[in-house]
Amino acid sequence: MTGRELPNGGPNISGFVGFKESGERVVAMFGELGGAWLDYREYEPTWIQVKILCCKEQVHCLEKLHELTRAAGKKITPEMIAEARALRKV
Repeated sequence: MTGRELPNGGPNISGFVGFKESGERVVAMFGELGGAWLDYREYEPTWIQVKILCCKEQVHCLEKLHELTRAAGKKITPEMIAEARALRKV
């Protein structure tokens, strides 16, 4: 989420999406900085998640994104991602 090399695992949040294409759109919202990936499994096509990770130093950004998406009824927008990323410590 914050444009740093991410460890395998680490601090993360996730959310279910209804369709693979919806998840791909959410992942695309993170752009070049990345930090999100789609957890889609052909054998579990109704359990589609977008995972959003960050490094330990940027957990506050992840917490802000979680707060924003919950307040919006579990919806996410590019503006929310930008607001959370704006808290980064470079």
